[in-house]
Amino acid sequence: MSAWDAPTATGRARHPQMPVEDFEDLVRSAPETVRSRLVFLAGKLEVEPMPDQVHRAVVMWLLRQFLRERPELSLYPAQGLKVGGDGEGRARPDGVLAPDENFVGQGEWADPVGITLDTAKLKEYAD
Repeated sequence: MSAWDAPTATGRARHPQMPVEDFEDLVRSAPETVRSRLVFLAGKLEVEPMPDQVHRAVVMWLLRQFLRERPELSLYPAQGLKVGGDGEGRARPDGVLAPDENFVGQGEWADPVGITLDTAKLKEYAD
């Protein structure tokens, strides 16, 4: 990596690895076992590791809690989201809690407006 391509103080690469449209094409053509792990953050393609059983158990516990306490919300597994301050990033958390039908008509990569919880944030608490 040249100094020119190194991340800036804001964490963004000066030149993205690819345009977001190319990332979306890559995801569409990837096998299902890979596509849900691909993310595009700050102009950089990354592959998220598969969640372990503890992480899956936490997501299931959350699902049960929210079904009981907030039945108007749904836990959407692997919902593609437009992320980053400019909306040019793409991520697919293991679960996104949002109002029923929040993502209807938005396509594979939805606007995160209306999200109550994104399970990717759980990683911060687990460490």
